[in-house]
Amino acid sequence: FRCNQILVPEVLNMITLEQVDQMRKRTNCSYEEAKFYLEKHNGNVLEAIVDFERTKNSTRNGSLNSPRHVSDF
Repeated sequence: FRCNQILVPEVLNMITLEQVDQMRKRTNCSYEEAKFYLEKHNGNVLEAIVDFERTKNSTRNGSLNSPRHVSDF
């Protein structure tokens, strides 16, 4: 007995314009940046925003990998 596989279409993993608009509204980023971070985080808006802010804050401070301390604020 052989069971047929159910294939999940890639459409379910697409980033929607609503997600992009929500991210842009909250971060003031470009469409390209919103699309990049949303795809990186599989459509998870909160994770995309956190990563975007972390990246922007790191580059603004001159280092992508420097740890931040409470005393830095």
